[in-house]
Amino acid sequence: MRSLDLNRLPRLLNSASTQHCATDLIRSVTTLTFEVFPKGEYPYKIREHDDEVDALFSIPYEYFPVEVYNGTGLVDQELHNKASQIEKNSTRSPSDVNPILVSRLAASNFRSFTRRQNGVVADTGVIIGCQESVPDLGSSIEFLNLDSLVELVPPIQSDDGRKITGSVYDDLVTSEPRAVHPQNMSSAAQPLPDVFCDVLAGLLNLVFVNSFYRRAETPTQREAALVLQNCFHPLMRQGGGFDTDELVEIGWTRLEDKYRQIEKARPRESQIRSTTKDYITDLLDVGIIQRRSNGLYARSCTHPHASLQFPEGFNRES
Repeated sequence: MRSLDLNRLPRLLNSASTQHCATDLIRSVTTLTFEVFPKGEYPYKIREHDDEVDALFSIPYEYFPVEVYNGTGLVDQELHNKASQIEKNSTRSPSDVNPILVSRLAASNFRSFTRRQNGVVADTGVIIGCQESVPDLGSSIEFLNLDSLVELVPPIQSDDGRKITGSVYDDLVTSEPRAVHPQNMSSAAQPLPDVFCDVLAGLLNLVFVNSFYRRAETPTQREAALVLQNCFHPLMRQGGGFDTDELVEIGWTRLEDKYRQIEKARPRESQIRSTTKDYITDLLDVGIIQRRSNGLYARSCTHPHASLQFPEGFNRES
């Protein structure tokens, strides 16, 4: 098994399972295994229902069903059927199931809705297309002025040289699933654009960081996990260069502004800060945070949530 390189997440996810060491919340060393599965139905894993999901990956005690929308439209909670899929794919029992949406751009209401379902949204900013599969795609892109939003990739092939069109993939998922298992599709992932890979790398960063809260057993651990989340987001967006104390201060200040139970937490502030520092050490151990000569940085990636600015070429009416 290969060590996990978060900079090329979608390419490395094409191995059957990937391992790296992590430090858990009680400070003992464990092995965290990311297992990746293709499109399919997983009723024995996900809430005992047989809805098809576009992909699935897991870490111990948690599953992440992935829904993908590769269209031009803004994913809005009120107007998009992905909302019902996200809701179906969220549960806390018997194992945590935390849905993920990967799309070009999701509205803030959809992002908030997904967060309430214990899920995460990744805004890739691009649409992936293949002109050989859709001959008129190039002219359509030019006519609709979508050049800045569409990334064209070569035809997809499995490692054994089999051409994988959409209809072939749908058939193989049920008739010959091993043919499209991630370990047999690594070559198909190579042409994916860097911007797409970097967003998915950021997604995995957040999945890991958010897991601290779900695995917390005490109020201090939960609040430290919230401080960690609140300092990790600006670390990803602003590029880093902080020392540990500065990073914890950012997280604590942001928590004060939004946490309803902050007054109950204040008497334990020193313990919460100390536990947050332990969590930052954990992230340093697995490489999600890196220490450079001038401070701490998030591993090279792009934050999976779009900024407040609309991407170039985005049409609000689309």
